[in-house]
Amino acid sequence: MIPVTPADEPDTFDELVRQPGLRALARRVGIKVPGPGRPPKNIYPRREDIPSEEFPTTWREAIPDLMARYNNLCAYTALYIEDGTGDPTVDHFTPVSSDWHNAYEWSNYRLACGQANTNKGLNRSLDPFDIKDDWFELEIVGYQVVPGKDTADILRAEIWDTINVVLDLNSARFCKQRRAYAEAYLAVPGIPLNYLERRAPFIARELRRHGKLHPADQIPPEPA
Repeated sequence: MIPVTPADEPDTFDELVRQPGLRALARRVGIKVPGPGRPPKNIYPRREDIPSEEFPTTWREAIPDLMARYNNLCAYTALYIEDGTGDPTVDHFTPVSSDWHNAYEWSNYRLACGQANTNKGLNRSLDPFDIKDDWFELEIVGYQVVPGKDTADILRAEIWDTINVVLDLNSARFCKQRRAYAEAYLAVPGIPLNYLERRAPFIARELRRHGKLHPADQIPPEPA
């Protein structure tokens, strides 16, 4: 994982996601509201009683904007999600089942590849919006993610939990993806560093940290 800077809410989000979702929830508690939509099969006493599987998935309308604003990068793996052939999903950082108020809020959405979202489920990981740049590192033998060497012990436990329990970042699938990107860059001739930085910025950063960049690429990046 690498830090992710929250993107501004798109201008169309309220119209496409929030308002249709909230209207549908209102109907599920028996409130008559104007606008399109079929009557729900089940009526519940409170919004808190609506099963998460019955929440209208209007959040899917946000996927194109999430892809554009977060450069197609999964917030949890820092790996590129292919347009059209990838598996981009909306992860509710606070699950719908825990708080319906955040079901249709842009600030609660993290762009996630399907596997990372499935792994996370209803569990709570460290938030990509809050982590620091040195909390996660990569060992480049097995391409496994590990806690940063300078992190405090209490934080290391939480980082290990995010890596192994919540997101399973060291599964064979993710390690294979990281290895493929690293070896594609390290090959001669390999993919350009700027391509690697767009597609797998965590890999690029860690190859730099390990001193593995090609000589021509070893100039430090410009300050942000």
